[in-house]
Amino acid sequence: MGTRILLIGRLPSTLLRPLCTKGTASHSSSSRYSAVILQRSFGLQLEQRHSVHYLFPPMPALNCPRMLCSKALTELEFDDLAENTLTSIGDYLDGFTEWLPVDADFDISYAMGVLTIKLGGGRGTYVINKQSPNKQLWLSSPVSGPKRYDYIHGQWVYGHDGVALHDLLNEEFRKLFETDRIDFNQNRDD
Repeated sequence: MGTRILLIGRLPSTLLRPLCTKGTASHSSSSRYSAVILQRSFGLQLEQRHSVHYLFPPMPALNCPRMLCSKALTELEFDDLAENTLTSIGDYLDGFTEWLPVDADFDISYAMGVLTIKLGGGRGTYVINKQSPNKQLWLSSPVSGPKRYDYIHGQWVYGHDGVALHDLLNEEFRKLFETDRIDFNQNRDD
């Protein structure tokens, strides 16, 4: 039998709509990731009793097999959010050449839902693409490897560690370019 997450108490109602329902194949394996995200996002304490995770302080009852988001996204909403996110990241990166010393082979391209970022200078290539069937953004990073992002409460979040896409890009690009001036969050359009 799969693990259930029992949330008792109050959370903003926008967090109470799961992306999928109990009984899906991902229910038992993903429940703990939802607990980790809630635990980190709200500073909650996680306790397990009889295969049920309890998050304190108490919040309303909810079986959440995969992730939480503001609401279940329609295909059109997902496409709009994904396009806006990829376009805004691409636009921000295009501006790098104006204020950041980049190599001659630095190149940004966006086509058919795939953003390719060639950093040049041996820094590697990033690829961020839409995965419409899963309603996810997938990232391939030369630093941290592959990650799959779900749209959760207003941002793209990786379920295994709860880190938002823009935050990961900030961290990695700041290290790669050795500057703290990089801030993908200032150009967010999602």
